[in-house]
Amino acid sequence: MVSNKRNSRYALSNDAQVIALAVRAHRAFPDQPVLGTDIVRDAETGELFVIECNPRGDTWYISSATGRLIERANGLDFARQFGALSVAAEALARETARRAR
Repeated sequence: MVSNKRNSRYALSNDAQVIALAVRAHRAFPDQPVLGTDIVRDAETGELFVIECNPRGDTWYISSATGRLIERANGLDFARQFGALSVAAEALARETARRAR
């Protein structure tokens, strides 16, 4: 069973285990200032898995057409969670300055 079927519902989460895994996964890509990281949890064991990391902005829910559709359908604001746009802008600015040197 997967959660991304047409009749799925989405909700924001602040799960410390998921966030910690995303941080660890991001460390595997030190040259990518921001990533869209897909993490799933086994419904029976609770074990977490990273299934992919995407550096392209159109794969992030905070900036993609798909993300905006999900937001509207579920009354969400992905960009607001964790100050996502500010966090991404700051990371991109740091990486741009680093690469310009």
